[in-house]
Amino acid sequence: MIVWLAAIWKAFLGTTIGRWLVGSGVVILAALGLAAVAFVKGKHAQADTDAAKDAGAAQRAAQEAADAVQHSADAVRATNDEISKMPDAGTQRIGDATAGPADWLRTNADRDKTGS
Repeated sequence: MIVWLAAIWKAFLGTTIGRWLVGSGVVILAALGLAAVAFVKGKHAQADTDAAKDAGAAQRAAQEAADAVQHSADAVRATNDEISKMPDAGTQRIGDATAGPADWLRTNADRDKTGS
């Protein structure tokens, strides 16, 4: 079987058209191989570029989050500073109140004791 294939191959290469066909096939296969190698290299280069962009975006997001936390802490600190500057409210005894819930309590304090 192999002898037959070798004889057919030898006869095919013995013709001018056979040599042209084999030579063209080799050139086409080499060009396809180079294109495949270039495609794979380009694909890896694009993946590296995308990874670098993703890392940069993640770093920017982390910085923005840290800035937001710092801004929040500054706002709390400023609010606490303003609150500490305010005067203390005086205390008021319920007996001194003139209206509102304290008045209602004075009026109704003995309600449960009287049975009404």
